Amino acid sequence: MERLKKAGVHARGRVEYYLTTAEAWAAFETVVLDARSEVVAVFDGFDAAAPVQTTRALLAGATWGDLLAQALTRGVNLSLTFERTSLSEARIEALRKQIEAATKPGRRRGVLDLTALAHPAQGHRELASLAQVPVTHRLNFAVVDGKTMFLSRLGLSAAAVRDPRRDLAVIARGPVVAEASALMASFVDVTAGTAEPGPARRLLRTFSRPGRGMRRILGAQTIANEVESAHHMLIRRASRTIYIETQEFDSPALARHLALRAKSAPDLQLVLILPAHPAGAKRTPEAQCLHLLREAFGRRIFIGRAEGGVTNVSVFDNDMAIAGSADLSRRALGYDTHAAIYLRPSDGVEALHRRLSRHWLGDPAGEGDDQAAQPEGVAYWHAVAAGNREAGRSGPGVLLPQL
Repeated sequence: MERLKKAGVHARGRVEYYLTTAEAWAAFETVVLDARSEVVAVFDGFDAAAPVQTTRALLAGATWGDLLAQALTRGVNLSLTFERTSLSEARIEALRKQIEAATKPGRRRGVLDLTALAHPAQGHRELASLAQVPVTHRLNFAVVDGKTMFLSRLGLSAAAVRDPRRDLAVIARGPVVAEASALMASFVDVTAGTAEPGPARRLLRTFSRPGRGMRRILGAQTIANEVESAHHMLIRRASRTIYIETQEFDSPALARHLALRAKSAPDLQLVLILPAHPAGAKRTPEAQCLHLLREAFGRRIFIGRAEGGVTNVSVFDNDMAIAGSADLSRRALGYDTHAAIYLRPSDGVEALHRRLSRHWLGDPAGEGDDQAAQPEGVAYWHAVAAGNREAGRSGPGVLLPQL
């Protein structure tokens, strides 16, 4: 194996992880370049002017628009759906013209299908006085040739490539891709209320649809909350360590379950990392959830605020994990359209956990990513974050204690 690596031959596993936006979209460039028949995708955000990064992609042109045009020229069909609140009809039409203009004439061409899509519950707010949360499709998700799945928290933008942000993108192959294809084919009908979601296995989904009857005035009705359900299942099993990075944590149900598990599993530790934000009100739903966790875990919890962004991932006992587009907010877990993947020990969860932790902690053991060292306990997290605060450190990758 070492001889193969030195020769530049790298065997790709069924699940690959990328921890920044630049890494994620560079990897997806290769997936698109390898496409033979079709790319089916739905994106919350997409900037065709974003620069490509890999040498192979640069042969097609400087931007993602050029890369998609080259795929069309090769005969690859492109079916791309965009969340309407992120890309308007006018911007999508401009994107269509840009791609078609870059496509070489006189060559075999694939079919280009670009669609702007709003969540159906957007059109069902009948009482303007109600403070309803807008419901959107938050997927950044693609299936290529029915063989490869790409799942990312963040959409494509020039800024995200040039100034990489914290992310956890997953490229997966194998049986889970069939589930991904089914999701791509059904989520429009499921969220419209004209179809029911199929069973979940590895791919976890959040679906809502327009409310019916009296629920219609309240907007969306949850019909699948598999990301939340999977968290509950793994919380019940955890006994040593739970590591969570999330954009937001205001789910009372998850907070209560974690608090109960803290009492029944006296050795369980919790590391919870949230984005840095200005000091605000102390009685927000998130603050109330964090207070409950502190009361339950005591010295066995570390809550940190991270500069430079966080991703959405939960790791349980260093061997099971959930990663995807959904954070642990009530809105993401119950209303917006999201997808996540359930990861097992054979998917390299232990190594993923080390990489996630070392982003904030560095490599205190000096052993490198190929060693089997476990992520540190909460006492070390507290020491690192306090040291950062005392030294006045700031910037991406700096972790500070929650005050």
